[in-house]
Amino acid sequence: MTTSSTLPGSAPRARPRELGRPAAGVPLLGSALSLQRDMLGFLEAIDRAHGPMASFRVGPARWVLASRADAIEDVLVGRGEDFDKPDALYGHGRMIFGNALTGLKGARWRARRSIVAPAFHRQPLDAHAITGFVAAWVEQAGAQSEVKLGEQLTRVMTRVTCANLLDGAHGEHAAAAAGAALGAMGTRANFGVPLPDWLPLRPVSTMRRAVTELERFFDAAVRVGEGRERADLRTALEALRGEDGERLLDYAAVRAEINVMVAVGGHQLALALAWALYLLDTNPQALDSLTEELDRTLGERHADLTDLDGLTFTGQVIDETLRIYPPFYLIGREALRDTLVAGWQVPRGTTVVLSPWVTQRLPEYFERPGEFRPQRWTAQLRRELPRAAYFPFGGGGRLCVAQAASRRQLMLALATIVSRCRVRFDHGRSMRPRTTTSLEQPRGVLVRVETRR
Repeated sequence: MTTSSTLPGSAPRARPRELGRPAAGVPLLGSALSLQRDMLGFLEAIDRAHGPMASFRVGPARWVLASRADAIEDVLVGRGEDFDKPDALYGHGRMIFGNALTGLKGARWRARRSIVAPAFHRQPLDAHAITGFVAAWVEQAGAQSEVKLGEQLTRVMTRVTCANLLDGAHGEHAAAAAGAALGAMGTRANFGVPLPDWLPLRPVSTMRRAVTELERFFDAAVRVGEGRERADLRTALEALRGEDGERLLDYAAVRAEINVMVAVGGHQLALALAWALYLLDTNPQALDSLTEELDRTLGERHADLTDLDGLTFTGQVIDETLRIYPPFYLIGREALRDTLVAGWQVPRGTTVVLSPWVTQRLPEYFERPGEFRPQRWTAQLRRELPRAAYFPFGGGGRLCVAQAASRRQLMLALATIVSRCRVRFDHGRSMRPRTTTSLEQPRGVLVRVETRR
């Protein structure tokens, strides 16, 4: 009797491959301590040693690092219905993300995404607010001998985020609350397992207070903005209507979406900017090319949205920075059922992790991947590169809905900084990233800001 794989005219069907034995760990904990000590180093080492579907254990649970584009494409797109976000990785942020698109799962997530995606894709950007806030920071920072880059950029970019989400609402208070919430989430993540929200522990109570402050900030911004015409994301979300004319999102849902963007958006933008400035400072030729483009295109004026298409090298710097230092360095998905990933059998309950940090540094996708080479981002590379070989904003259905807006904001902010100053780092200090909930620069990084204008 013949099988379907041997029928005349049919191609032989490859036998699914089984995952290898988990990498050696310690009893009971598996590789949990190695992950906690050096997350990035562990992921790089296990990929080198065990290949594209590297299996390891975190406690009793089986995890797999899928590092090649075909497997990533399957997890995020081809077999995306077989996976969802695991509580083991994302349960630490329930209080921040719980009722927003980022925190929803399954049918609730699919319904919310279909509602909010159009508003995010049409998100209005106030270029004047972005360049104004950033230029003011350059002037203030240039008057100081040294500045704490991470802290100051986070405050600035949170204000930028608030201006675009809530029609210019003052974001200083929101920046403090967002920083407290994310710091508490990072502390909770270091425990290794999701902590119940009712536990009387300091990071839990800190996060609860910070989220309450973000909600108060939103409520106050709404009261201030009542009665005037606005062009912001909150307005776009409130304007979403069903066929019967009823609002698709109630007040609480709109507030949840805005609060996530305030808490996370400004922080992620600040991280990307800080890493871009570090890479430019350590690569003077790239900095000269960027400065020349900005001087030629902008002269003495601020950049505007209409300038972005002409700022080719500026966009390449952003893309290359997100390749080398992706703020979202780890993405996790839990298999909801037995499935196949790039021909590998993945049992139900397996946590598959995808790491832009690992994949975007593979020489099979990027020539000389350890070098900062913005000029690599040609039209030819973009055509030929496998889609899932570069995914700093995620992919598939859970691709960041604010991806396009984030890239434009980064270009405007970077153009404003580089055209007005040079940020100098201490080249004698190690800049190995810290892994919290994002890819952070080392603690306490001080820089000198030397103004050009």
